[in-house]
Amino acid sequence: MKSFFNRHAILIIFVLTSCLFILQRMFFPPTGDTLFNFEGIRIIVSGYVLYKDINIIVTPLFYFLGALFAWAFGNSFLSYNIFCSIISGGLFTMYYLLIRELKVGRKTRIALLTLARNDCIFVYN
Repeated sequence: MKSFFNRHAILIIFVLTSCLFILQRMFFPPTGDTLFNFEGIRIIVSGYVLYKDINIIVTPLFYFLGALFAWAFGNSFLSYNIFCSIISGGLFTMYYLLIRELKVGRKTRIALLTLARNDCIFVYN
């Protein structure tokens, strides 16, 4: 059983963190730029063009990926929350992989992962 977790640790971390981010987004009200980002994705799915019909000040990759996800799974705030949770889970998994490669102590690794979790929470919130 331990070898299963060793082989699939990255996948397990990604799934668990994505589920935790989904739960967090379901029980707390939207803050920050959440509604602005959702509106941008909703407008792209409706057929409008970025930088022509809607003005954004960041790179469009998040909006295009979100529009693709919304087109496939429905243009709703729930699908937007799931999309953002998957993005946050992926970011946390990348942070985990980077921190795992650092040659630092266990307490430092835990502190860095705590900071990475907070960064993933507030990036798309």
